[in-house]
Parts: sequence; C-alpha cells; structure tokens
Amino acid sequence: MKKSTLKLMFLVFLMPLALTTHAQLGGLKKLKDKVASKVGGNDRDAFPSVWTGKTSSKANIYSCASPNGNYAITTSKTDMSLIDGSTGKELWYAKFKEATGEVITNSNYQYVLWEANTLLLFDSKAGKNDRIAGINLADGSLMWTLDGYQIPKKTIEDAIAYIPEMKAFAFSLPAKTVMIDVKEGEVIWETEEFRGAIGRHIYLEEEGEIVMINFMRNAFDAFAAGMENLNAIAKLDVRTGDVIWKTSHQGFGGKKYITKERQGELKIEGDRIFVIYNGIQVFDFNTGSNVWSAYYNQDIKILKKPSGMASGLEGGAGKKLRGATYDAIADPLITDDAVYVVLQEKDKKVRRKYLQKFDLTSGKLLWTSEKINDAKALPRIALVDGVVVAQIGGLVNQQYVAMLKDPISKSTYWAHVNEWVWVGKFGLRGFDEKTGVEKWDSEKFKGSITKMATDGQNVYAASNKFFYSIKAKNGVENYQVDFKATKVGKPKFSYDIGEAVTIMGTKGVTAFRKSNGESLYSSDKIKNISRTYERGGKLYVQNEKDDLTLLDLETGATLGTVKIPKHNSEKKTLAQAAVGGQGNDEQYARIRELSGGADLTEDGKFIFVFDGTKIIKYQAE
Repeated sequence: MKKSTLKLMFLVFLMPLALTTHAQLGGLKKLKDKVASKVGGNDRDAFPSVWTGKTSSKANIYSCASPNGNYAITTSKTDMSLIDGSTGKELWYAKFKEATGEVITNSNYQYVLWEANTLLLFDSKAGKNDRIAGINLADGSLMWTLDGYQIPKKTIEDAIAYIPEMKAFAFSLPAKTVMIDVKEGEVIWETEEFRGAIGRHIYLEEEGEIVMINFMRNAFDAFAAGMENLNAIAKLDVRTGDVIWKTSHQGFGGKKYITKERQGELKIEGDRIFVIYNGIQVFDFNTGSNVWSAYYNQDIKILKKPSGMASGLEGGAGKKLRGATYDAIADPLITDDAVYVVLQEKDKKVRRKYLQKFDLTSGKLLWTSEKINDAKALPRIALVDGVVVAQIGGLVNQQYVAMLKDPISKSTYWAHVNEWVWVGKFGLRGFDEKTGVEKWDSEKFKGSITKMATDGQNVYAASNKFFYSIKAKNGVENYQVDFKATKVGKPKFSYDIGEAVTIMGTKGVTAFRKSNGESLYSSDKIKNISRTYERGGKLYVQNEKDDLTLLDLETGATLGTVKIPKHNSEKKTLAQAAVGGQGNDEQYARIRELSGGADLTEDGKFIFVFDGTKIIKYQAE
C-alpha cells in the first residue's frame, strides 16, 4: 500500500510558502566565525530591478506571481492579464465578456490554480444558479463553463482543493462535494455523503482512493451539512466518489483569515491515519474507527481591537469582527515512540493548562503533569536532555477582518489585520520526560519571552531585560546577558540559527552566541518589524511602513529593501472610505500573504511589486 510517512518529529504545520515566525530557519549556513566588524558595512539600500512592465487590467482583485515566478497575473471584476515573468511583457489581455463570448461579463470571485495553468471565474447571480468558467492561462481562452451550483460566497478559497494526480479539483458545497475535471469542466462525480470544505487530503494512487478531512466554514455550512457530516473524515473511491468509510473527528481548521495558510496536517503511517490539529487524533486506515485522541479547543479569541473600530461589531447594527488567534498553543511534540500534547481543563479557566504524554502506537496515557496556572498561552514545548521544557506566554498571531472608521469622513470601511501581540504570564518550566513531574520553574522573564531556542542541553530566550541560557536538566542559569545594552528596543521575533540566536527588537536586530552569550552584533538598520517571511532559507522582514527587507541573520546586514505599495484593492477601499463608501469588501484578504501589493517566489530569489498597473520585478541575489 502506498502511503505517505509520518515524520516522527516536531511537525511544522505551514505550507511551503507560508509565513513563518521566530522559528529555526532551515537552509541557513553555519554561523560564520567572524561577523562583519562594522555591522551594516555590507548593507544594500535597494534590490536591483530585473524589469518594469505594465498590465492592461485594472488589477484590483488579483495581482500575484506564480510560485516559480514564471508568470504574474492581474485581474479585476471584468478583465484579466498575464505577464511573462522573465521579460515583463504582457502575454495576453482579455475582457471576460470577450474571452467567454459574453457567457461571463463580471466575476466577483476568482481562483488561480497555478499547477493546472487555469483561472477559475465564478459568476454569482442573485437568486439563480451560479456559473463557473475555466480560463486557460496559456492564452486567456475559455475552456469550459459549468452551471447549476450555488457558489459559497466569501469562502471560495476554502471551497476548492486541487488534486493534481486526477487533474481535477474538488468543489465543496454545503450540500455536497463535486469533483470536476479541470481542463474539460466535466463532473467526474459528486456525493452528498461528504460535505463541508476540504481541509486536507491524501491521494492513494495504487488503491484508487483518497482520504479527505473536512471543516465547516461557517454556521450555514454546519446547518446544511447536518450532524452526520459536521466534522467528517472519509476514504472515497476516486473514480466514483463512493464513500468507503466515514467517521467523525473533533475538529479541523481551514485557512487562516488573512495569510490564507492551511492549518493542520493529515498523515498516514502504517495502518494509522494521524490528524494533527489542536492536538492529535488517530484513526484506523482500513475502517476509519477512532483509535485514540488528545484534542483541545483553541481558547484564545481576538485579544484586542484596532483603534478606530466601528461600533456594533460584536453584534447588533455593525459588521461583526471575524478572525482568530494562532500560535497560542504548542503543536504536539512527536518522538519515535511517544506524543506530548498541551491540553486544558474542560469547563475551567482557560489559563490552566497541563501536559500529557501518550504512547504513539496505542494511545495509552503515560502521564499527566500537574496543572500549569496562569498559562493563557503555551506556544511551544521541546524535549531537551530528558526534560520536556514548556514555554509559558509569548507572541501570538491575530488575523481578522473588521470595520474601521475613517477619521475625516467618519464612514466605516473594511480592514484586514495581521498582527502579533504579547500574551503573558511569561516563563519556562521543565518536566521529567519519564514521569511528568515538574523539575523546575523559571520566573525570570518580565514583560516578554522570545520563542525559546534549544540545543542538546540548554534553553535560550530573552525577556525585556536579559538574554538567558538555562540548563534544561535542572533549570540552573548558565548566564544572563544585559539585553538593554544592545539598544535594539524590546525583543520581538527570535530565530535559532544554530550556534547563535538572532533577536529582532522594536528598534533593531541583535544576535547572541549560544556558548557564552557573547553579543555578535547590534544593528539599528531595520526597526518596527511587524511580519517575517521565509523563502528558500532566506528571511524577509516587513516593517510597519510595509518596507520589505532581506536580512542576513548571521551578520545583521540588510541585503536589499523595497517599498511595498498598497494594493489597488486597498487603495480603492481607502479612497471610497474618504467619501463615505465601504470599499472593496473582502477581496483583498484573499489575494496574498504579504501585506501590500507584492509577491515573493517560493525560492526567495525574486520579488514582484504591483503598483497600480505597473509591475516591477526585483532580484534578491
């Protein structure tokens, strides 16, 4: 039987192109013995441009590059354009009504399938059956149209799962799931036995089967699906759509609100299916029966509202705030034979957490730690020198859609917020790997704690005052270094780069050698970092003004910077707000992970900047 292998290690839940923050970066070189004597001496002010092009499209819905950078696409509600990623020349431009023979003249909802070289257009008709069209990105021509399905508006990005082995995409509707040939537009099969958006899937070529797990996008989905489909994992025949078995799960996540990263993992190991999301759930591959589970409900909601929030958002007259908080609870820690999970007491205060250790194969509970009080967030656990180290508190990610108020016109408009906020209390605790008994508790961290880094024996983290090295075995402090002396402000993001730890503060970036706490450099070249992005072993940082910078973590040097303009969609929203309009609803939220009008290739070598109808490609190396 051909199945994917469960990696028995700490699982990374993000897509290859997803936003990563204060984790150990893969692909970075070993720390150099000598750091540049003058930090910033190798700084570059700007990336060299490869070309500047122009699109004929209005470019206020899609403006993005393909993951490999071979193409860039821009669209509006009525037209589309494809740009050659190598030369910047416009390969073709078309209005929807001309390309489709007036079958579709206006499309509010669109979706690019780069793997299939296809653009999907959705024509929503009030009170009527909606229409779907497949556009060939090779030349902008219409390949097919399909009628008779009600489009799940505003959640279209969660409704589509491309299956490259079938050259088809699953289109999930509240009442059924439809498998559609991506080039012909023919319905291969449809089933009412599996409903809801598809969170993850595994294609089994030899068996001609596919395992899918669903999630509910909203209350309407849940109502339409019915109790028997509310949370379902199923194995289906890929040829007919017949359900071989179906069983319920305790919950699974869709894409994040703004960055659109997929959450959770679905893995197969032997005759077990592992669902990694808010803990772990294990199912029998042959029957679908639940073998064992250790599941928790995420307990942190939106922690704060931005200034200028419109009234009525929590119910009543205004638009409701929609969003979630991420990275507040540690992912399961999986070893060769065991799983460590952070759980919380049911029907108790959300700040009371505890750890449990389970046998990986049988799910037998091996131990439960004592309660960890005042742990509203517990974002990471690590196994170091026979001790399970738990980080209490830290930075968590909030993503939400809200209505803000324009200060001049006093009108409200859509806003899409992606931010990192501190959640305390802060500290570290160590638990015996074999018994779960607490061995030590460090309460040294005041005001903050950076995401902990580890090696074979020690744990490293910084507070507002000091950078610490602590022995994992007994909690004894190896050293503390004055963090304030670095003059980079308060710590925020932290990266483990092997022999050192790099910390980005509010006023700059610094690094400490793990072995002795030596400060390797401090630079004030970049400040007010709000987001970070990892591509191909390269780290990009973005400040509050949306400047995008490539940072060398080993030296603190900036390897190039580019100003990211606001996307056309956001410009339109703000312009309309100034005269009393709400703007472009939520289209902008579905475009890209980066804040502003830009895109990065998956290898991190190129940056595409979309400024109105102008496109500039920059080279990052």
